[in-house]
Amino acid sequence: MRFKENDNMSKPVVNYAKDLVWFDTMPGEQMTVRLHSNQVGGAISIVEARVPSLMGPPKHIHNEREETF
Repeated sequence: MRFKENDNMSKPVVNYAKDLVWFDTMPGEQMTVRLHSNQVGGAISIVEARVPSLMGPPKHIHNEREETF
């Protein structure tokens, strides 16, 4: 995919650890958005999760988007 020089997607996007906002999802679990799709023209979102060992959501499917771990 090629982008125009003045396109926002041609610029690097960096979210530093000090700028992250963590939110509680379930007891003992937290998430933060590392890269939001609105920063890259809807191309991708990256979410980081802090999940204790042997915890987390059950196997599931998102029909409206892809998910990778």
